[in-house]
Amino acid sequence: MTGIDVNVELGVPLVVTVDCTGVILDETGTWSLDGNELTFAGTGLDSKTVTITLTDTTLSFTDEVEDLGAVALVFTR
Repeated sequence: MTGIDVNVELGVPLVVTVDCTGVILDETGTWSLDGNELTFAGTGLDSKTVTITLTDTTLSFTDEVEDLGAVALVFTR
């Protein structure tokens, strides 16, 4: 893989920004959306449900990550 930049902002919540330039990550799994509840599971992993916020340009949610605590994930197009 090339072109992946990770920026971590320590604080509450911890913010991790990942910039994938020209890289396609191909993961297999399932997902479903019920209102603003997104449930997803990668192949061989337990399912996970998060509450999302969706705007014209971003999809965001906060998740608990082992050893890090609450992590805010923001996907911008």
